[in-house]
Amino acid sequence: MSISEKLGRERTRATAVAAIELILGVLIIYIGLQLFIASEHFRFAIYEMQQNSYVPEYLLGIYRTILAVILAGGFFALVHGVKRIVDNALKAWAKSAVPKE
Repeated sequence: MSISEKLGRERTRATAVAAIELILGVLIIYIGLQLFIASEHFRFAIYEMQQNSYVPEYLLGIYRTILAVILAGGFFALVHGVKRIVDNALKAWAKSAVPKE
């Protein structure tokens, strides 16, 4: 197998991997956005519980903790999805920049 054939296969492989990683990155970003939407439901529940004086404080603390975990997971998913997209786009670009012989 010649060097030009190997480079062609490597470019094809890099392009396929970048496309798959792009799809996975978009999926991760979507999951992150869904977590942010879910956090709004928990905020509403916390607000309703605060209006009710019969709800114990520890239960409010549990809901606030769940809200913090959901927000942290959403933020992590957003950042990780963008990082994954950028990393793989740059890898594919770098591999496609290899000159032909």
